[in-house]
Amino acid sequence: KRLLPTIRSRCQTWAFPRPAGDLAARWLLERKTPDAVPLLAFSGGMPLAAAALAELRGLIAAHQVVTLIYGARDDMVKAVTDAGYDYIMMDKELTRYGGVETRDEGLLYAKWLKEHEGQYDGVIFSMPIFADENGAITALQDAGVPILMQAYPDEIGKMDFAHRRDAYCGKFSVTDVFCQYNVPFTVLKPHVVHPLSAKFQENLRDFAAICRVVNGMKRF
Repeated sequence: KRLLPTIRSRCQTWAFPRPAGDLAARWLLERKTPDAVPLLAFSGGMPLAAAALAELRGLIAAHQVVTLIYGARDDMVKAVTDAGYDYIMMDKELTRYGGVETRDEGLLYAKWLKEHEGQYDGVIFSMPIFADENGAITALQDAGVPILMQAYPDEIGKMDFAHRRDAYCGKFSVTDVFCQYNVPFTVLKPHVVHPLSAKFQENLRDFAAICRVVNGMKRF
């Protein structure tokens, strides 16, 4: 109806009504579209629009994860080396986003740790986002060395979908699972801390001391 009558008079009309809601939802579910029903409602019952929105949201989420995880890798390298310590780190290309997100990636990291056994005195488990508990425990339950839990703080003004980390809650969730599995770990104050902060430098010195004590006790 928004077209001018002179244009409509020269066109044929083909009606494409929206499919029934249950039919549209079933089509989206068959395509394994995440959050199919809510996205369908948000898209006004148009399944193609809902599918496109799901794809776009997935791309944004992937970009967010890659940016935050890759940034955390760089931050941690700088923090550790600035404090005067050496480090080893699994190559970022070995997992989907450069960190451990799934049980399979946890198994991969556990294997990598085993291959480098004796080359490290402790492990820093960094959480730039809400970490996956299953991946974390699978990766570290047999580490055999002290584990420092570090989580990033959220920043005021960066709480939108593309920047929010939610690592504060994620740290509670991960440490709860480690307690259930009786895997010892170290948490230091504050609960969330940026790796490039002066406070984390204190955390690193304290953790290094813990590692020296634990590794020294192993020799008794």
